[in-house]
Amino acid sequence: MIMATITLKYDAQNVVIKSILDAAVAAGATIIESNSEFNTRNLSPIERSIEDIREGRITHIQNIDNALEEIGHK
Repeated sequence: MIMATITLKYDAQNVVIKSILDAAVAAGATIIESNSEFNTRNLSPIERSIEDIREGRITHIQNIDNALEEIGHK
């Protein structure tokens, strides 16, 4: 199977282009990389969690006192 790769630059808030890209993904296209803060599809909670881990958007809490301090309660 020969796979082609294309790069697109588009308005991520445009509903029409979003639906076209969602249809392409549903038909079997794969998103290799996204440089946008907007996702081309809705992520499941586990997918969002995995993305948070990859992007370093996590907080390490050692104990309950540290956890309360992190959220501003002492």
